[in-house]
Amino acid sequence: MRQKMKKINVSTWKEIGLKEIFDIHPTKSYKYTNKDLLNIDGVNPVIGNSAYNNGIIGYSNLDNTEDGNIITFSDTTSSEAIFYKKNGFIGYPHIQGMYPREKYNNWNEYSYLFLLAIIKKAVASLFKVS
Repeated sequence: MRQKMKKINVSTWKEIGLKEIFDIHPTKSYKYTNKDLLNIDGVNPVIGNSAYNNGIIGYSNLDNTEDGNIITFSDTTSSEAIFYKKNGFIGYPHIQGMYPREKYNNWNEYSYLFLLAIIKKAVASLFKVS
């Protein structure tokens, strides 16, 4: 039997800026050329300026520069390049990370995915052409 989803009570919600909840700054990157960064047999994902493949542009054998459990976005490409990164990865130039401020550091995968859906909808509505 299929269960019905419960409605979320938003009556007590208030507007809050993302910068109040998150410290938004560039991810760490190696600043190598792709030739030196990406490996055919690489195991660690490299997140780049792509709206495809969850932002993964390839894999590397270098150590991850980020721990994961953050939202990333490109500051040079389309609004579709916004993703939740559950696991560690290697940053790339122009990839921004949304790092929760200590007061709000209780995010999990589901709360990030919920927020990601809201952000994507809001960004899409900003760029909607009539």
